[in-house]
Amino acid sequence: MRNKYKEAIYQLMKDDSRIIAILVDSGTEEYDDVRRDFSGRIVECGIAEANAVGVAAGIASCGYIPVIYGMGAFLAYRAFEFIRNDVCLQNRNVKIVGSGGGIGYNNLGPTHHTTEDIAVMTSLPNMTVLAPATPLEVAPVMMAAVSYIGPVYIRFGKAFEEEIYQEEPIIEIGKANIIREGKDLTIIVTGSMISDVVKSTELLEQEGIDTEVLNMTTLKPIDKEAIIKSAAKTGRILTVEEHNYYGGLRSLVSDALIDTGRRVEFQSICFQDEFCMQYGWRQNIRKMYGISVDGILETARKMMV
Repeated sequence: MRNKYKEAIYQLMKDDSRIIAILVDSGTEEYDDVRRDFSGRIVECGIAEANAVGVAAGIASCGYIPVIYGMGAFLAYRAFEFIRNDVCLQNRNVKIVGSGGGIGYNNLGPTHHTTEDIAVMTSLPNMTVLAPATPLEVAPVMMAAVSYIGPVYIRFGKAFEEEIYQEEPIIEIGKANIIREGKDLTIIVTGSMISDVVKSTELLEQEGIDTEVLNMTTLKPIDKEAIIKSAAKTGRILTVEEHNYYGGLRSLVSDALIDTGRRVEFQSICFQDEFCMQYGWRQNIRKMYGISVDGILETARKMMV
């Protein structure tokens, strides 16, 4: 996913001279071409996430479009006060790209995991939250983010995300993408868990379970219409995410259902109000916490009983 981001940010900066790149101890390889061709439009802030957000807010006040790139855990948590007060409270046109969403930095442990950022960022007024699921979603998500006027947080992946598309999908802020239509069960997913969900639906189909899949690339504003429509069709919803139980996709989807009074069978796959304390290969860690193909299959089968 980072390679696609490298291509996307370069093209965006080439097309729009208002875009300013802001780095916080990250993005070294991703910005090599930018340093070469747009050296006057890149600001290195070092290990100073809060300062970077303040710098970005100031730059935005002058009519530019700053794009901050850094580790999601340090942007979403360490710089939260500055994101709240300097960006969202002032409604500045700042884009924040937090890499390593979920347990993307799997070998660095819980201090580097970003498993509560959806809860944190969606709680902020004026903030839009996006989460590309695959490499081919990166460019259209970034285009949507910089075209939108206002604060945007992009929950970014890191590496080795599996592709499910043949070509770049159309991304519209506030709209879910229907990956697969079905009548028995709806799986709503966000981020890089999409590939595990697709694999699961193929296996469930062999068991006679027809599954609909909604990819929530936009987490805020969430696509209530798509959720309600699918819920009415299948009567069962399973959310899948690499995020904590509270405040993530599960909470956003359940809130949408509550707001409309729709009653469905509802389950979620996520971290169960716990920190991920494991180190190692990402897929192995997911399996330890049931956030995997096996976990999806087990939960889906129980819901069909």
